[in-house]
Amino acid sequence: MIGISEELTVIRPGGALSPRCAGVLEAALAGRQAEVLSRLEGPLTGRRLLFVVSLDEGGVNRGFYDLLAHLRTHPNCLDRCVGSVLVDAPGDLYTKAAGRDLVLAANLAGCAFVGRPLVEGTGDLRNFTVQARNAGCSLEAAYHLATADLVERVLMDNGYVQTAKSYILYREERSRAREMNTRLMKTYEDITFSKAKDSDIKRENANIDGDTAMGTMLKYGSEGAKYFTDNYVLPKDASAAHINGDIHIHDKDFYMLTETCCQIDLIPLFRNGFSTGHGHLREPNSIESYSALACIAIQANQNEMHGGQSVPHFDYAMAGGVAKTFRKEYRHAFTAFVRIRTGMDAAQAEEFSQQILLPVMPAIRMADVDELGKRMEGLVAENERELVRAAHAYAAEEALRITDRRTYQAMEAFVHNLNTMNSRAGAQVPFSSVNYGTDTSAEGRMVVRNLLLATQAGLGSGETSIFPVQIFKVKEGVNYNEGDPNYDLFKMAIKTSAMRLFPNFSFLDAPFNLQYYKPGDYNSEVAYMGCRTRVLGNVYDPDRQVTCGRGNLSFTSINLPRLGIEAKGDLDRFFQLLDDQIDLVFRQLLHR
Repeated sequence: MIGISEELTVIRPGGALSPRCAGVLEAALAGRQAEVLSRLEGPLTGRRLLFVVSLDEGGVNRGFYDLLAHLRTHPNCLDRCVGSVLVDAPGDLYTKAAGRDLVLAANLAGCAFVGRPLVEGTGDLRNFTVQARNAGCSLEAAYHLATADLVERVLMDNGYVQTAKSYILYREERSRAREMNTRLMKTYEDITFSKAKDSDIKRENANIDGDTAMGTMLKYGSEGAKYFTDNYVLPKDASAAHINGDIHIHDKDFYMLTETCCQIDLIPLFRNGFSTGHGHLREPNSIESYSALACIAIQANQNEMHGGQSVPHFDYAMAGGVAKTFRKEYRHAFTAFVRIRTGMDAAQAEEFSQQILLPVMPAIRMADVDELGKRMEGLVAENERELVRAAHAYAAEEALRITDRRTYQAMEAFVHNLNTMNSRAGAQVPFSSVNYGTDTSAEGRMVVRNLLLATQAGLGSGETSIFPVQIFKVKEGVNYNEGDPNYDLFKMAIKTSAMRLFPNFSFLDAPFNLQYYKPGDYNSEVAYMGCRTRVLGNVYDPDRQVTCGRGNLSFTSINLPRLGIEAKGDLDRFFQLLDDQIDLVFRQLLHR
């Protein structure tokens, strides 16, 4: 606003301030030049004003009444001024009335006021309980912070951001020194002696039991790391913006340590085996082993990151385990049939079966089972074909039945494990997600069907499982329309979601997802996580716009409602403020 001074004018009517009020004012004005007036004798035009009123036990300040009289009898004496009010009293009854009377009189005299223009220092300061808890400080410190914030806002009003910014940084440096010991120790006291039901800090992550030994230890480390990051690592303007609520830097306790989330590609892990750091796990050979190793991969990765873990192609990844299980069960059933039908001993039946199955078994899939029978008949003499035909029919039916049962048990174990196995020093279970629904193979379909059945059944006492977060990928031509190969699974997923809240649904035909989609290529299918992470695009290398192995390094939120309030209906002003905050967040994320 043209014609408004950048400097602050303090109007403090009456005699000496109370010691507490004087201390609060001195701290708020530290590092700044301010004109101090004890009374108004003439008009003030285009000033930034801080009215400071110190009341006695009866709520009286004679100089304050003189000020009200002057304002009421001198219209426009504060023309184009911007004001704020601090009222301090030893009791709890008169601060709001004094502030209301002063704001009304000054406003009628031409003074506009910033949002939330009044800070009240009541006798016991209990009106600062919420602010103190949120800031992790004492009531007295919260009073200091509120007053300093009031000064900051009256300076920032109407565009004097740079003037206020220097003051913000100066105040933040002083706050760090003042609270270095107090705030962190009070936080540790809360963690140590409060139950989670009574402590916001111990409940901030619903995935961690803050009352357990490991949960408490994790909070000690977490709060200490956040404090260190705020005071010794973050750029000063980013730290101030976070503390003031302009932005929120997520997972600040892991700021210098690791990434957030990852879409784990299980297929190469299963193909080659992997190490968790304590030993190498070889390639799994059954659906149960696939399920167990999937849990271990999620758990191991969770220990290395502070965010969630996800499998972007669960059906494709687990299908190999179903195929291996089916082949084993088929061979066992075929051999058993031959032994019983012919009277061969175990060794003879095994040798006979091996001669027939060895040339064809490595490539067998459930969908190829009929073709397999015809091929095997062509490998034996005429007099053995009826035996092979009957053995095949029995083995195919029995292998399918047992494989389906084992797959259900494996999916049930997968769900139960992810809701019971610990990660991060035993403080929580892995935050896990799985994406599925587009594998049209018989093996992939069996995985999804049995995972949905296990989800419908719930946990041991019928409870709805929290993990894994499940995301069903919806695609026209695959599962969305009647007649699509996986349409039955889509309907089953809808039923399961109605019962158990999961799965959620993602739509690959949405324009922002469809642009990446390549039919049959799971690495081009957008996958999500329970923490909302969605990463596929790649502006650096468009040829590597893939899902597997992707995730996010970190993220920071911007307080948009506050920007809207500060813009006061001016759209151009809103976007200017937003640009400024985005620039700050860019620098903070690059710093991270």
